[in-house]
Amino acid sequence: MQKREAACPGKVSGRTQEYRARNRAGKYVACTCRSHVLRGKNGEPDLLAGVLVNHGTADQMDPATGIPRNEDLEERVRGIR
Repeated sequence: MQKREAACPGKVSGRTQEYRARNRAGKYVACTCRSHVLRGKNGEPDLLAGVLVNHGTADQMDPATGIPRNEDLEERVRGIR
């Protein structure tokens, strides 16, 4: 809580936090959240932008493109049919 509050008054501009989150199946997976505060001309925070990375699916993704690998995509499509 202190780190999030520190980002708004101008003490830090962004942060990275690792934690566990529960997925749709009810299982906990490791995640990383990276955020950055964008400030206006007066220095007040205008926007908090961030990205959440689910490490539970990282091994299924192509590291260069960030999209599912062909083998995993084909397997998912077969599962839908």
